[in-house]
Amino acid sequence: MAFYNLFTDLTNQLDGNTHFTPAEFAPEVPPEVRLFLGRLCMLHGVPAEYLVPDEKLLPKFGILNGQQEEVGSLRFFWIDPAWIESLLDGALSVGPEGERQLLLSKAMAGNYMAEAFQKELIERFKKQLSGSYTPEAFKAEMIKRMRDKGVPVTDDFNTIAAPPPSLTQNNWRLTGFLLRSSLIAGWRGLEIEVRGKDLVDDADTRIIQLVRMERIAPDTLLCLCEGIVTEVTIIQPPENLHFGLTGNADTLRFTKKFTGVSGVARTIDQALAVPLRTDAAGSTDKRVLRIKGGGNGLADLLSPAATSADFAMEMISQPIRNEVTIKWEQEKE
Repeated sequence: MAFYNLFTDLTNQLDGNTHFTPAEFAPEVPPEVRLFLGRLCMLHGVPAEYLVPDEKLLPKFGILNGQQEEVGSLRFFWIDPAWIESLLDGALSVGPEGERQLLLSKAMAGNYMAEAFQKELIERFKKQLSGSYTPEAFKAEMIKRMRDKGVPVTDDFNTIAAPPPSLTQNNWRLTGFLLRSSLIAGWRGLEIEVRGKDLVDDADTRIIQLVRMERIAPDTLLCLCEGIVTEVTIIQPPENLHFGLTGNADTLRFTKKFTGVSGVARTIDQALAVPLRTDAAGSTDKRVLRIKGGGNGLADLLSPAATSADFAMEMISQPIRNEVTIKWEQEKE
């Protein structure tokens, strides 16, 4: 059995006549460790009660008109690098001091977070594209999407270089928000669009990257963004397209504005009252629309050339979009 003194071997190579540094001889960090630390930087595995220690910070119910009703919460935040460093330091505390400091410095430089985000991005694209493309088209679309996101991938899709950390990751300019509402539990396909900037004083905004978007509780969504969030658009899932009217069922005041998207609809500047069907006695049925009725029906608001398909196109209600704008103020010294 042979024994080797790695320390002696290293000092022999660093004899003063070489330009080597100890870091060049440091063993490679296992990919499992890099992935674990990178995901921890993005708060993966951190319990929800650590992120929101008191429910009052993210309330779901409030008092409206003297009654308790669901109001939901939307809370924005900055990532504190000192908090992340303490989190990583605790995870690495089981290791030797020298290795702990090396891993901690690399993780805080953004190296492992960039690698973990790349891996998650690839898995996300695979789930989105699986079953929708032929093998060749799947590979081409994967390469295109990853290159659009700045992921260095080769044409054969076999080798992927470890990405350098972005300036945002390196400087820990990460922001995000928590959204708590029953909508999160009810609409699994809820879409989020985020715009932001790199510095608080920047005049222009851009679409910024969501490095993490995940439900951390049945009714709570966590979004972590690469940049300073200034605008958030919450979009109803596309599969929730439906026919719809505007109005109040109790007061029988339904309205519909035809857009002309079908090409045969009469363009109406103001929404017209929607006719409801009446029975033989003349009473109105609140739940049934009068589609056709001697020029006094909903379909009669279209041009005479309109077909049932045109009518369907005009009746579609687009997914609801709710936009929120936030203004960050530079701290005064």
